[in-house]
Amino acid sequence: MIAGDREIAERVADLLAEGPRTGYALAVELASRFGLPLAGRQGSLYAALLHLEREGFLESRWETQPGGDRRRVYRLPVLRDADCPPEREILP
Repeated sequence: MIAGDREIAERVADLLAEGPRTGYALAVELASRFGLPLAGRQGSLYAALLHLEREGFLESRWETQPGGDRRRVYRLPVLRDADCPPEREILP
């Protein structure tokens, strides 16, 4: 992942921490809230989303809207106790 994509990925995680969003909603908020205009660079956003999903940092699913339109919604995964590493004692 290149530096620009890393910033996109970090900002996507910030937004998804607030709740699920579509790719379009992410693009709009990346531009308005973080000054990352993606006009002509939508591929960068979707490449970052695909990378983050493959690495397990987010998950997505298709949702069908009233009227039959489908959209992919991205969210942070729910961590269960089994997913968390064991606590370690910090040595002085």
